[in-house]
Amino acid sequence: MSLRLCFFACALLKLAQITGVFAADLKDNPLAAESGLPYRYPPFDKIKDEDFVPAIEAGMREQLKEIEPIANNSEKPTFDNTIIALERTGRLLDRAERTFSNLN
Repeated sequence: MSLRLCFFACALLKLAQITGVFAADLKDNPLAAESGLPYRYPPFDKIKDEDFVPAIEAGMREQLKEIEPIANNSEKPTFDNTIIALERTGRLLDRAERTFSNLN
């Protein structure tokens, strides 16, 4: 993730915290699940501005939970159990950030 994107995501989350725009439930958030559209295109017609902050925040929490077992793995680090495992984390965060970035 680029430094610019990370900074922007942090600023967006801080703004949401200040304004109180947090949704406890991602059930109705179109960014929460992988799209069934061809090439997994996001359903832009269903995404609202207020969907991004909860999805990005939930994605960050989810990725931290996914990284913790990798970081605490007692096995000798290998490409598969470290690099590949890290590459497979953060699907929700990636989906939300990719969609948001394409709207610029």
